[in-house]
Amino acid sequence: MFDLVGCGALNLDLFYRVEDLGFLRRWGLVHGGEVLGGGMEEFLKELGKEGKFLGRSGGGSAANTAFALAKMGFRTGFLGRLGDDPEGDFVLRSLEGVDTSLVGREGRTGVCVVVLTPDGERSTVLFPGANDLFRAGKEELRYASRSKWVHLTSFVGEDAFRAQAELVGALPDEVRISFDPGHLYALKGMEALTPLLERTEVLFATEGEVEILTGMDFREGARVLRRSGPRIVVVKLGPRGAWTLAEEEWEVPAPKAEVRDPTGAGDVLAAGFLAGLLRGWSPKECLEFGVGLASRSVEGYGREAYPEVAR
Repeated sequence: MFDLVGCGALNLDLFYRVEDLGFLRRWGLVHGGEVLGGGMEEFLKELGKEGKFLGRSGGGSAANTAFALAKMGFRTGFLGRLGDDPEGDFVLRSLEGVDTSLVGREGRTGVCVVVLTPDGERSTVLFPGANDLFRAGKEELRYASRSKWVHLTSFVGEDAFRAQAELVGALPDEVRISFDPGHLYALKGMEALTPLLERTEVLFATEGEVEILTGMDFREGARVLRRSGPRIVVVKLGPRGAWTLAEEEWEVPAPKAEVRDPTGAGDVLAAGFLAGLLRGWSPKECLEFGVGLASRSVEGYGREAYPEVAR
C-alpha cells in the first residue's frame, strides 16, 4: 500500500543563469513562465554561450512531490515515462526512495531547461520526449489503486493527458486525488479539466493559474474552482507564502530564505500539505507545514535542499 502515487511528466532538469533578459526575448521564453521548446540542441548551444550552467537534477512536478514525501518516510510510487537513455538512468537514480517499478522506458527522456535571471525569476523550456508516450492500462490502474492518494501534474501531449484522465475516472472512490495543473493544464481551461477537477479533493495552483482558469483574482477564483469539485484549494503565492480555502480560509507568509532556485518549491509545499493530511492534521496546520518546507527547499538547486523531516 502506497501513501501516494505521483502521475505526471518526468524530466531531466538543466539549470542555467543568464544576466541579459534579452536572451529570453530572442528565444521566445516567457519571463517567469513556461513554454514548449523546439530544436533543443541549438537552444542549449546558444544558452551555453550566453549563460552559466549551474547543474542538473531529476525533475517533474509530481516526481518532486513524491520524492519529497519519500524523504519524510512516506511510501510513494510513480507512473510516467522516461527515455531508454543515460538521461533516463540519471532521473531514475534521482528518485531514490520512490518506487519506479512501473515507469516505462522508451524513446528519449524529457528535458526541462530552467533559466534563472538576476531578479530571482525562473523561465522554463520543455522538451517533452518520452513523456508524450504515457499511457495507462490495467497494470497502471492496479498500481494506482493501491495508494491512499494519487497526485496529478501535467503532461504536454494530448494523448498523455487523456490517458491520465481515463486513469482517474477508473480509480476506486476510496483513492483520494490531489491535482496541480500547472501553467500548461491551466491553459486548457476549466471545461477541459472537468474530469480531473470533479474527482479532485485538493487542488494546488498559483495565483496566476487561478486567474487563467477563472478570469478572477485568486480568492474569488478559488471559490469558483472549489464549486467544481475540490474540497480544498491551495493557492501558491511564491515568496509571499500560500493561501488555502476549505470550510474556512487561511494565509501563511513564507519565512525569509536565501533563494538560489525556486524551482520545485510549490511541489515541496504540496508534499508538506499532503503529509499533514496523511497525519490527520487540519488544513491550516498542513499549510503552515508545507510553506515552511517550501521555504527551505529554495536554498539549493533542484532537489539538493529538499528538507528531511522524520515522519
